[in-house]
Amino acid sequence: MSVAPAAGVCIAGGGPAGTALAIRLARLGHRVVLVDRGRARPGHLGESLSAGVLTQLDLLGARDTIGRAGFAEFRCLRTAWQDGTAAWREFDGEAGLLVERARFAAVLRDVARACGVRVLEPATIRESRYEARSWHLRIGDAGSETGVEAAVLALAGGRAATAARGRRATGPRTLAVSGVWQGTALPTEPGIEAGISEWYWGMPLPDRRYGLTVFVDPRHFRGPAEPLPAAFARLVARSRLFGRCVGAPLVGGVHAADATPYLDVTPAERHMIKIGEAALALDPLSSSGVQRAVQGALAAGVVINTLLKRPSDAEIALAFYRHHLAAAADRHRGWTAAFYGAAERQSGFWRDRASGGEKDDAAEPAPGAVAVPRPDLPIALAGEARFAPTPCIVGDFVAMRLALHHPRLAEPVAFVAGHDLVPLLAQMMPGRTVMMAGALVASWSGRVDLRPALSILEWLLQRGVLISPPHLEPPAPRMPTEGVRAI
Repeated sequence: MSVAPAAGVCIAGGGPAGTALAIRLARLGHRVVLVDRGRARPGHLGESLSAGVLTQLDLLGARDTIGRAGFAEFRCLRTAWQDGTAAWREFDGEAGLLVERARFAAVLRDVARACGVRVLEPATIRESRYEARSWHLRIGDAGSETGVEAAVLALAGGRAATAARGRRATGPRTLAVSGVWQGTALPTEPGIEAGISEWYWGMPLPDRRYGLTVFVDPRHFRGPAEPLPAAFARLVARSRLFGRCVGAPLVGGVHAADATPYLDVTPAERHMIKIGEAALALDPLSSSGVQRAVQGALAAGVVINTLLKRPSDAEIALAFYRHHLAAAADRHRGWTAAFYGAAERQSGFWRDRASGGEKDDAAEPAPGAVAVPRPDLPIALAGEARFAPTPCIVGDFVAMRLALHHPRLAEPVAFVAGHDLVPLLAQMMPGRTVMMAGALVASWSGRVDLRPALSILEWLLQRGVLISPPHLEPPAPRMPTEGVRAI
């Protein structure tokens, strides 16, 4: 057995989460070994990535490489959701990407190699032992074995990486049933549809293929004697958007996989951390598995960097990571519950999933809900707002910072648009101090330029952190009627 040089971190799992973490840690100066089994999970077809993923790829230094990989762009989506009527939904701004998860991860692994990550594939961890503050790992494939010693082990192998008994379900049980067709008469655009007791997600794939996944309640979608392919064909045949797929040949068979959302109850310790779906699985309606995987990997990278370089702050880093995952689970549960409710279906499948958003009625609104106010508008800091020391990401580490806590915020906030928030609001007593909007923004002039200051003000108003007391709001300006000349 060969012995590799000691590594700071060994990552088990070469999907988007594990590979993004490897890149982030390598760029932070750590020695990283990435172990990938070298085969894609059956039935995991792909997903759409919004343009927001480009910012994450910039942080990894991978945007140009992904851009050259030839993934298809999309600006519109075929839908049949609220009332069952087929329609187009078009997106503004930059185009999103349609990616096959396995190929997306393979491109990221090339970036990881270029960053100095040692990638072992196809390979698995055959033996792991933690002693004397190090992991002693035996990694191998069919032909050879390598010994690796690491300070931290990151589990990034998806649902199979950890025991199911260590998870807390965050939504109803869900099964994903999927298949791929090949032919010339298949849909050419991504689509989403609400069925009777299921919903559908379809996506074009290379080589004239089209992948479709149907999400169902595993207890009720087929009878005890009905084969899986027959049940899948029956569901597809009654679809408005995808029914024509039934006549094309299936390639690769029909696959079923658990898609129940959950949160792992022990996602991190001083010497071990779980990332991606090993730690958190979102409801598939979020359609953000890859993006969430990369986002979670960026956070985990900062946590591991803190564990290794600032061990005195280890408990702060672990507390941050646990809260970060729990807040993401709550936030996505609220979003998806609203989407399920918008489908206006009456079966138990839909009622169970729409009910998950009750605790999130006050969730953060979409951007743009509030316009920047007039300079003479009186505003106050909401009485529910408070400031408290909180674990936060500060640069490349987790550290304690004063952060803003408010019921309308998904999690405490220390920075907005890169600016330390608490000093901007320190002059305002919650529920007491009233200032004119223009005066508040002017008081920030030594710290924040005007344009980002207005964005921060709008962000705070959108979330109800800053409010305009009704009895203090000035009357709307009146248009003068004398001395006005018609044009």
